[in-house]
Amino acid sequence: YNSIMPKEYQNYFANLQVGSPADKVHAKIGSGENEYVTLIGDGVINPIPGSMPGNVSPDSYINLNLNHPFVESYLGNSQSLEKIIDNLHKLLDEVNVLESQWKISDKKDEGTKEYRGTFSHKFHTKDVDILYGKEDLTGFIFKEDNDVAYVYQVPDTSEAPHYVKASFGGERILSADDVNEWEAEEGQFYKLEGTGEIIEGEMSCKDPSLFEVISQENENTAQWRITVKNKETNETTEGVYPFNLQGSLYQVDSEEWVLASCGGTEILDKDSSDWSDKKEGQFYKLVSTTPEEYIEELEKEILIYYVYDEFFGADYPDFKVENSFNVSSDASEVLVSMSDVNGCGYIDNGSYVYWSITISVNDVAVISYDHAPGAHDDKTKFRNVDITDIVHAGENDITASCKNRTGRYDMIESYVFAKIQLQRSDKED
Repeated sequence: YNSIMPKEYQNYFANLQVGSPADKVHAKIGSGENEYVTLIGDGVINPIPGSMPGNVSPDSYINLNLNHPFVESYLGNSQSLEKIIDNLHKLLDEVNVLESQWKISDKKDEGTKEYRGTFSHKFHTKDVDILYGKEDLTGFIFKEDNDVAYVYQVPDTSEAPHYVKASFGGERILSADDVNEWEAEEGQFYKLEGTGEIIEGEMSCKDPSLFEVISQENENTAQWRITVKNKETNETTEGVYPFNLQGSLYQVDSEEWVLASCGGTEILDKDSSDWSDKKEGQFYKLVSTTPEEYIEELEKEILIYYVYDEFFGADYPDFKVENSFNVSSDASEVLVSMSDVNGCGYIDNGSYVYWSITISVNDVAVISYDHAPGAHDDKTKFRNVDITDIVHAGENDITASCKNRTGRYDMIESYVFAKIQLQRSDKED
């Protein structure tokens, strides 16, 4: 007993001596007569000075090898057999309530379906390293108590093994997804068959920095979906709705996956009667996030159009036409371009004309262009003008102002196309 190392293991050692010449039982578990069985009349043990005295009478004195053989004498006598079995049960009952040799050293995602623990052995030894490896163990926490919850392996319904920290007796891990095996109540994630212990909580968000968008499909359309990688587990999830590329990955009530700010519960599409304030270009809305998040067009081409018919004045009048555009709450950058323009007039009689165009957003001039007779309209000059500091989430005003300086026309037709681009996180266009 004294050679058991490290000495902490002595606290987990029970010993039932049968027909022993020892003067006492050194193991700390058990006490008195629970620790040994010696027949009264054991001709080998009783005469040894200092040996523990006989504590059970035989049914009869067989006198076979001095009533000492284990099978014939100790198991062959009903009273000694009963005492051996009774003492084993008492010792096992004490062993089963010993504090665990494993402690929970770390917890992650507590209260969620991904709740897991890291288990560290209280006194690592070479033998522990051989059995479990030198690294800590990771598994399901069915019982929190570090002292009376134990670490062992059980399979799930697919026979994959997992470590658990739980009461003794766990046989299999059932998931709420195993509907044919377990009818889980709302908020219940896992059940340990054999003990009935359950992991439950609320679906909540992980740290957004754990997730990486590795591919995107059908961007800027209603079919825009992404594939997201969990950098901690290397697991990938396809078909994710991209409400916020800087958000967290989780499932809403319909079990569809979203990358979004925390708290989303339901996805509304543009045809939903529950979405009364939808804007042009918005495809989906995520309910219950603050602020609200959408999947929408990232590029919006806005026509600012003007027609002035049958004008015969000497000078073309100036004009200003207004439109508007919506900015999503998670846009990290907003750009405007003058994508096409017909200036201030269609020249019906072949005259040359001087005119200038100014595009303003929320009454701030962002693009100005002067056109001279015979000049070529270089529209590439006005691409990707950053207006992030000018716009705000929601509706924004955009205007085109035109000034004409000379000319006489039979018909005037003017238009300006402005393209708005909403850029998110790692999206370049």
